Amino acid sequence: MYYMNKTYMMCYIGMFLLLFGWKKPTKTAKESSIYQDEYVTAYPAPVALARVDLLIVPKQPIPTLQDVAEQHIPTFGRMLTVAKELAERNNCTIGYRLLIQDRDQTVDRLYMRLKTNLSGRIDPSQKIPEDTRFMNVINQKAQGDIIFRNDSVTAFTSCSEDRPRNGQLRKLIVPNKLIPTVNDVQPEDEDMLGRMFIAAKEIAEKEGILKNYELYINCNRCGQVVYHLHVHLNSKGKV
Repeated sequence: MYYMNKTYMMCYIGMFLLLFGWKKPTKTAKESSIYQDEYVTAYPAPVALARVDLLIVPKQPIPTLQDVAEQHIPTFGRMLTVAKELAERNNCTIGYRLLIQDRDQTVDRLYMRLKTNLSGRIDPSQKIPEDTRFMNVINQKAQGDIIFRNDSVTAFTSCSEDRPRNGQLRKLIVPNKLIPTVNDVQPEDEDMLGRMFIAAKEIAEKEGILKNYELYINCNRCGQVVYHLHVHLNSKGKV
């Protein structure tokens, strides 16, 4: 009788699992993290869209780019130094893209996504030639449509296009210090670099696209043309 009851019980359990499904327990972001400090946590994207696809998530709950504020400067600066470290760990300093994305189904807050299909490291013996094109604009030695400037960063219309492409607004935000790529950032640069994202919000608000803009950074062979680290600010649609 005992064995029959046990058999019936196992059948009931099996039917329950078939009807209502069973999911294998998955690791939380905290459990699968590959980097963590007082400002950010980093972990692999749940669904990888590239060979390297990593999420760098602030511990401060910043919902969207609209919510960026002065107190988030250290967080954004740290995101970039962490991106550099993760690129080194994942053998992709040769080229990658950093996208700043609003909260979505993947993450419950704004985050940075490091993506690339490239593989390889930059040979440290091959120094990148100093590119002074943006420094000339910053120092007003070359023509440039400067739309924002403070002691840390400068923003202007892309030197390669005076008119919006496909009706989109496109601006560049650069640190006033010549830092060739994300691979070259140092901890002491974090405050200055974090201020690029505050400037981006101010520019977006001034241009009337605060609710409809995106930010990204190309590094090295993944689309970087001018070797002076810069943030691309684009409207998501026609303006």
